[in-house]
Amino acid sequence: MHDIIYSPSAGKHQEKLKQARVRAYEREAAAIMKTHQSDNNKRLLLTMAEFECLPDEERERILWSDNCHSTDDYEELEPEVISIEEATNQIASDKPEKRKMFYAWTECKEIPPLVWLVKELIPANSDVALYGESGALKSFVALDIALSLRTGLRALGSLEVKHTGPVFYFAGEGFHAMAKKRQLAWCIEKGIEPVDGVWFADGVPLVNDDRQIVETITEMTALTDSASLVVIDTLVRSLNGLDEDKSNSASVYFAKLKRIREALGCTTLTVGHFGKDLARGERGSSSFRANYDAIIWVEKHSKDEPTGVHTVQLWVRKMKDGEDGKRLWLQSKSIALPPEGDDEHRTSLVLVPVSEEEGKNGLASAADIVKQETDKQFADAVEMAIMALSPTGEPIPNADLVNYLTDKDKPFDCSPEEYKKLKDQTRKKLERAGEAGKLTKFIFSNKRWGLPLYERTQTNDKIDDEI
Repeated sequence: MHDIIYSPSAGKHQEKLKQARVRAYEREAAAIMKTHQSDNNKRLLLTMAEFECLPDEERERILWSDNCHSTDDYEELEPEVISIEEATNQIASDKPEKRKMFYAWTECKEIPPLVWLVKELIPANSDVALYGESGALKSFVALDIALSLRTGLRALGSLEVKHTGPVFYFAGEGFHAMAKKRQLAWCIEKGIEPVDGVWFADGVPLVNDDRQIVETITEMTALTDSASLVVIDTLVRSLNGLDEDKSNSASVYFAKLKRIREALGCTTLTVGHFGKDLARGERGSSSFRANYDAIIWVEKHSKDEPTGVHTVQLWVRKMKDGEDGKRLWLQSKSIALPPEGDDEHRTSLVLVPVSEEEGKNGLASAADIVKQETDKQFADAVEMAIMALSPTGEPIPNADLVNYLTDKDKPFDCSPEEYKKLKDQTRKKLERAGEAGKLTKFIFSNKRWGLPLYERTQTNDKIDDEI
């Protein structure tokens, strides 16, 4: 093992990719020095041993000095031998300026205001998460947002895109379907051709593999100087075996997200899963939830089996610098794709916005719909009974309402015993409906029922007109 590193001493011209790699490895070396100050020589020697084992064509990955030049000129150089001590001093002298800690009001008022990428949904230069259960169309939501940020078309069909830019999509699952079929289906639905500036990756950045992270950022910055959005789909793939339930895993993850954001000036969108208990939402340590600037849930999802239509309800669970609580409803739409090879009947899904009523109906099961209709019919029957018993709007006793409803629905040949049983069922039905808040439009106090004041006024006006 050698206690030297090589540094060429001449040349200024560098290719863009080479420059990016040099900057990335200088940051890595500085990080090693900062974290392992008590063991500098050993760490640098280990790093250099690793570099020297690389093939010749990869030797540009060695830590070069600022005036290094392209790999093509490498063989013509007479490398300058630098000791570990000199290398340590060189790195230490290149430390960034100390970050300012305190700010007065004159400085605070100059802090830039909140900037939206997608209005009221995706803030700029932030870490955003999209969570949902498996199969809840999370990736379709993420893809729609990404492509909207590239094209400027309304995100999810309804939300204004304020700023556009290149996007990266790391597909940890289903790369080919995502990059080819789903992207094409989205463009067909929007009536446009696929656009440049959208890059898909077959896999995700592995946050516990520093070399892979450096190489990933290097390739991204070689493609574009800046981006609007980087999607990581999914969190568990990117953690690469790290325990999602540990807070230190969150620390590692967000440190890597920060490096990506700083390199590209972008927002990151992480796709994650709900835990086994869906009511508790996000899986993993609460440190993940605490560190995200915004969190979006696929709160509800349902598929109508006869038609194959999916309905999803999105909920903005957290928005650090804006209003949370916003809900959106979307439904799937099947798009026919041009035949390719043996696949003559290619299709894919896109998401289109629907109204709140349509969304809630789509989410409700057949049994739920029947129950909702039954509850509505009973509420209508109660209203008609109150109006019949008290045309002037005076409160009526609970017993009178029970008797009226029972008499209205009893069979013609009802026996006294059956009538008593029906009255008891009606009384309990009224109580349950009242406790469940299904009869809140009516006033009930001291075992008396009545219409709201405005309805009493309308009823009285109607009686006056008839007189």
